[in-house]
Amino acid sequence: MTILSNNEGNGISIQSVNYKKHHSAISGPLMKQICKGLEESYNITHFSYEKLYNNRRVTFLTTHPDFTEIFIQNKFYEFAFTGDPQEYITGYYLYDTLPKNELMEACHDFNFARGIILVKQHESYCEFFYFAAPNHINTMNNFFINNLHLLEQFTFFFKEKAKTLIQEAERCQLLCPSNLKENLLSNTNIQKSVIKQPCYFKITTNAYDPYLITPQEKNCLLYLKQGYTAKEIGKKIGISHRTIEKHVDHLKSKLHCRSKNELIAKLNNSQHNFF
Repeated sequence: MTILSNNEGNGISIQSVNYKKHHSAISGPLMKQICKGLEESYNITHFSYEKLYNNRRVTFLTTHPDFTEIFIQNKFYEFAFTGDPQEYITGYYLYDTLPKNELMEACHDFNFARGIILVKQHESYCEFFYFAAPNHINTMNNFFINNLHLLEQFTFFFKEKAKTLIQEAERCQLLCPSNLKENLLSNTNIQKSVIKQPCYFKITTNAYDPYLITPQEKNCLLYLKQGYTAKEIGKKIGISHRTIEKHVDHLKSKLHCRSKNELIAKLNNSQHNFF
């Protein structure tokens, strides 16, 4: 099957795209494979990743392309996407706090109305991570609120595992129309209910007590497990190798490890699904 791509960088109009041939649709099975741990461990059956740019272009990946097809056919993008990432506030938004409209009804029809959106605002774009569970699980909001660190960790895991898919999606960006309605998350009342991101990640295993891991240290862990050196990690995340070495020393102290190899071995033996 031919995958529609955007080699010229102009974007494919979301209004006229043949979605069944688009990268987002074809990559659905791979997305489900990457995200299967969410369902197996936490009953999170739906996950989507969106990257919205200042120029109205959007990168999109999902475990449910059939839902995205309905999303495009019904023009839900008119109030779900906006061309200005600066309108969004970094944090978490529960589906239950969003306006009740056709899009939220469609989520209910597809049996993932219990959800939360993690928004990460950057200078020239905004990232959105959508997590959702079946309608009948009434306790999911409590789960989401009490496990924000798990969702945060999964975003790092996902971006590493789906690196190739994301790169291909960048070449197949969709172009949104300019006459969009007010987006779901820019409403003042909605922004008052945003849950701010946690400052630390909490890793819990059956082998040792919980430890607080900073975001920068979490980045180091992900690359250390893949065999990268301090210099290589420093280049990837834009800091000096000496700073990386300090992070590793802090991690060894927090996890009571005498060496980097012991640190990696301890994390490999953890039952945490996102390592």
